[in-house]
Amino acid sequence: MRFECKQCGRCCQPGWGKKEAPFQYVIIHDFEIERVAAYLRLTIEDVKNNYRIENNVISVAHVACPFYQEKQCIIHAIKPDGCKKWPWIKMHDKIEKVKESAQFCPGININQIPTGTDTGCKK
Repeated sequence: MRFECKQCGRCCQPGWGKKEAPFQYVIIHDFEIERVAAYLRLTIEDVKNNYRIENNVISVAHVACPFYQEKQCIIHAIKPDGCKKWPWIKMHDKIEKVKESAQFCPGININQIPTGTDTGCKK
């Protein structure tokens, strides 16, 4: 399966038009918060306070990611690992998740989704 991010922002939005978000949160490590602070020229505390980071978690269950502004990710160049690993993070071995996500994510090539239960993705 191939994936190429189209930077559409759908994975940054809650629920993708469904009742439940495809994922509820993004983990952001301390070194990533430091990198974001330097990139945005803010203090670490300002990043945590201004961008809803609590206990190294960004909640995206009911509202868009706070870094998704004006139809783009303002930290795309240095985004956290959890974002970099999309769409692999939750579906490395679940073909149903791949097919479900492909309905909303234009970066997943639906013509290359394998049949059966193996996604062809490496863990």
